[in-house]
Amino acid sequence: MVVYTGSNLPVSALTNSTYASSLRFYEAFDGDETKELYLSADNSLKRFVWAAGGVEQWDSETCGSPVDYAFGVLDKVSINFTMFSIVYHVGEDRIYYRCQSNADIRYIDCDEFGYSCDEPVKILDITVGELGEVTDLFADYTYEANYDLIKKSYSDTEFLRGTSDSLRQMVARYPESLHCSD
Repeated sequence: MVVYTGSNLPVSALTNSTYASSLRFYEAFDGDETKELYLSADNSLKRFVWAAGGVEQWDSETCGSPVDYAFGVLDKVSINFTMFSIVYHVGEDRIYYRCQSNADIRYIDCDEFGYSCDEPVKILDITVGELGEVTDLFADYTYEANYDLIKKSYSDTEFLRGTSDSLRQMVARYPESLHCSD
């Protein structure tokens, strides 16, 4: 796994392509969307360019709420099968999100969690909750709860609907194979 930070992270954006390929495309792109380089690129690379442009245009003096601005950028780069959008507000230690089936912007207060191995693992169905804070909706992880989320998500996602139940069970059990170390 490659981690990008500091000077290795020249653009704070991410789409479905690897960061390395997105960055190469971004650096080669000269702003002309009519050139062959741009026209032949896949949708993910184009969305990276649009997202990067939104990040570059951010101005705290004129753009208002950073969370609202970020969701505005995400709206511009979304496609008809975008399932969810996430905004990390590092300064507030909050994660804001919305999903296709529930467009209310909800947030998780990261300061409300314990991060030691002694704390129970938590789980959340991101489709539930109303506008605002949803931290209290997290529940302790169980295989059954995770399987129910996997089953629901796969059933609601066209290209995953045909996944066998045995594979769904294997995916649902995966978190149990991970081990915590302080």
